[in-house]
Amino acid sequence: MEQLARVPTRHRGKVAAAAALAGTVAVAQWLDRTSGSTRAERPRRLPGDELDNRPSATRLVPELQRPLRAGDHIPDGPPGTAWFVVERVDPPRLLVLHSTTHLPHAWRERLGAAIDWTWTFTLAGASDGGTRLQLRVRGRTRPWWLTAAYVAALVPADHLMAGSMLTGIRRRAAAAVT
Repeated sequence: MEQLARVPTRHRGKVAAAAALAGTVAVAQWLDRTSGSTRAERPRRLPGDELDNRPSATRLVPELQRPLRAGDHIPDGPPGTAWFVVERVDPPRLLVLHSTTHLPHAWRERLGAAIDWTWTFTLAGASDGGTRLQLRVRGRTRPWWLTAAYVAALVPADHLMAGSMLTGIRRRAAAAVT
């Protein structure tokens, strides 16, 4: 509370919200890594560990490429769990992906939970003669508890994942130019 007293009154709510968000994310991360396991079990290697945290591709794989069309499905997890639908595509400048599937089926059926999520990728000329890749992620959720969880957990996680993805794209694009 001492620290909040030094923050101007108009910013106290923002500081408290940021602290609550950071605490929520830290607790969620801790629970995700420890729930149901003992301290001795956590560091053990298990079958399948070698599949975690695989690095991004460093080159385009021709056999995995295909022209995208509006209506195409792009899987985003194990088969049948979640996917994006291509809403708009104008190669190479625009790709709009849309999903309402990124929730467990039981949540949708029993709890009335819903997510409506879009990812928009655009390429535009930059003032320095280069090209900028812009990414916009938007999501609407219901009910209130899912919205709270989305803001507390998914928004920060998505920010980290998207930042990592864009950094990788920038690195590969720079390597292709040199």
